[in-house]
Amino acid sequence: MKIKEICLSERPRERMLSAGPSALSNGELLALIIRNGTAQMNVLDLSRHLLNKCQGSLVALSRLSIEQLCEIKGIKEDKACIIQAVFELGRRFISEGQERETPRIANSLDAYRLLLPLLKGVAHEEAWIIILDSAHKVLNLQAIGIGNSESVVIESKQIVRMVLENGGSALILAHNHPSGNAYPSEADIKMTQNLSNACGIFNISLLDHLIVCDGEYYSFSESKCIGK
Repeated sequence: MKIKEICLSERPRERMLSAGPSALSNGELLALIIRNGTAQMNVLDLSRHLLNKCQGSLVALSRLSIEQLCEIKGIKEDKACIIQAVFELGRRFISEGQERETPRIANSLDAYRLLLPLLKGVAHEEAWIIILDSAHKVLNLQAIGIGNSESVVIESKQIVRMVLENGGSALILAHNHPSGNAYPSEADIKMTQNLSNACGIFNISLLDHLIVCDGEYYSFSESKCIGK
């Protein structure tokens, strides 16, 4: 069925105008983004097909590269770029308000909530640091490394230098595990201990190292692993 053959009140654009965006399904919202279907599928069917390829998961969809999106029939480079742009805007929208609030980190959950919008759905490992003052207010939130799907290189000297340059007295290290398993590897444990030792030389407090996944996190501090 062509989109023109669908009842006017049931088309995504008209439904948004009459009921607002919250009334639309994920497939309908995606149809508004990609706009056109193919000769075989209207835009709604194409959107549902795309979501089905990702088991209905927006997180899985956000992880698809432009090349992977273009492998799906009906999705060409222009549509793939638009889809990725929408997810990136969403990440920036969420993090923008947090940057302006200058939050205070009271516990690992606060840090996880600050970092999740930046790392949710990312298909490769990224390392970030939260630089804090003596009252644990955020002075800076910065990426320090981009790796592959299994690892990221973290340099203790680089981190210490960045903390000192920002006038910080404490930090929280974080990186994501795209696999969804938040448990630390032996390399994660060794790297955390090396960073703790380097921070100690300059009287910087390593408050925590978080391993961030989409639905959970691992805290070295909560697990009492830091300082061993």
